[in-house]
Amino acid sequence: MSEVEAEGCGCLGNCGNGPNMVILPDETILSHVGTVAKMTNVLSTRCNISIDSDLVTATQLRLAGNSAARTGDLSLAEEKYTEALELKADGSLHLLFSNRSGVRLRMGDVRGALSDALVAIQHSPLGYTTGYLRLIDVYYLEKDYRGAADVLDELVERNPEFKTSSDYKVISNQLRMDSKTK
Repeated sequence: MSEVEAEGCGCLGNCGNGPNMVILPDETILSHVGTVAKMTNVLSTRCNISIDSDLVTATQLRLAGNSAARTGDLSLAEEKYTEALELKADGSLHLLFSNRSGVRLRMGDVRGALSDALVAIQHSPLGYTTGYLRLIDVYYLEKDYRGAADVLDELVERNPEFKTSSDYKVISNQLRMDSKTK
């Protein structure tokens, strides 16, 4: 299998035809690479990389769930994430479980949100913090500030650089204030 590395870049001067990408080392510029299917085609035809069809479908379902969540259709979002999870596609489980956790929390399903956040953490690659943040949200909603603080500590232990983030500062300050008023 070929090695592929993706990096952001500056303007390619073709924004009207975007999203655009450059394949190196031959500097081939490709335009209109804005869907999962198009990216999969590029990886297959230009980079000789085969992408599992279940991962492609799971990604498309995740994006549909994200869109539904943004428009407030939480039950449709939950349905799309659940459908994607049933495919058991490696590489996307942490995203799907953390997204469904957030939707379930917004729907008032605290137990479902808690369960999904825990599974998201189990499948999370190093540096992925959303599962932990979802778990903090669950504990915080339940007014379990000690539990939320413990999860924050676990997150920092696993990802020390998180301590320098604005999210860390906001969460730790809020937990400190709410723990005093409890």
